[in-house]
This record gives sequence, C-alpha cells and structure tokens, in this order.
Amino acid sequence: LAITGIDDSAGAVAYAREHFGAHGTYQVGSVYRLPYADGQFDLVLCSEVLEHLDRPDEALAELKRVARRHVLLSVPLEPYFDALNRFGRRLGVGGDPGHVNFWTREAWAEWVGGHFERVRTETKLIYNVALAEV
Repeated sequence: LAITGIDDSAGAVAYAREHFGAHGTYQVGSVYRLPYADGQFDLVLCSEVLEHLDRPDEALAELKRVARRHVLLSVPLEPYFDALNRFGRRLGVGGDPGHVNFWTREAWAEWVGGHFERVRTETKLIYNVALAEV
C-alpha cells in the first residue's frame, strides 16, 4: 500500500512528513493541477477540501483524472455544519472555516452525480460522503 499526499500548504505538508513520513510521500501542490499521470491511483481521497474552493468542478475533474478506480469525497452537511459554526463563533470558540460552497444532502448527491455515472452518497453525522467509480 502506497500513500501519496498533496496540499497547497507547505506547513501542512511539513506536518504530514514529520508525523506520517514513514507511511507515505507528501508534497506541496494544487488540486487544480495534480502532478500525476492519468489513472495513477486506485483510490483518490479528497476530504474537507471542496467546500473551500472557488472552482470545485475543476478540482473534481482533476481528482477523477488521476483515479483509476474510485474517488472518495467528503464535505460538511449543510445547513447543519454552518449552524454549528455560527453557534461556536457566538460562544467565542472557533473562527470562520472559510467555506465558499455549501451542500445539502440532496445538492451533494446531484452535484457529484453530475460528474460520475456510478456514485453512492451517504450522510455520516454532519458530513456528506460520496464513493464514485471512475
């Protein structure tokens, strides 16, 4: 099993290398231009990223490009996640999570389904999850 990680934050990559370096390789890069060959990975995992992106459709196309078999995705379930964040800010705990995309259960299934022919979506606690076949 080989694990490859990519993040646009040098700090996050340094943390991953320090704490998980023995289990994989990690590099700084963009989800919009992944430095990997078409179909290079059996499974591509993108967790808690798409809600922060101005161009999530482009990012998902790139994730799909490098996947050979499956893409596993997760994003916060709305409106619940947003409500919890607002409540936390009123209590003075937590800041703005920087989300620019907000998916309800139905909107998530429709959006992901628009990119893949075979996809299974579920809700787990306050998260939308999707497993798509490439």
